[in-house]
Amino acid sequence: MKKIILLFVLIIYPYTSYANCGAIRNADKRNFCLANQKRNSGFCGAIRNADYRNYCFAVIKNNRGFCGAIRSSDFRNQCLAEF
Repeated sequence: MKKIILLFVLIIYPYTSYANCGAIRNADKRNFCLANQKRNSGFCGAIRNADYRNYCFAVIKNNRGFCGAIRSSDFRNQCLAEF
């Protein structure tokens, strides 16, 4: 019985964390959430807001160079503070 429960948890757990992102209505924020959870920068490319997209690439790729492309100075400083 314990093996069945463990197997169920191992199969279902990865989908529950992605389901949390699915509940986010804002598409840009949802894609950022998915990029973070899956550590996949492909989701960053789907973000429409250019500043938020560059922030996503900076965080996911661990490359502060993307912060320089952010037009909003406050958001750029926030991005740079991540590093």
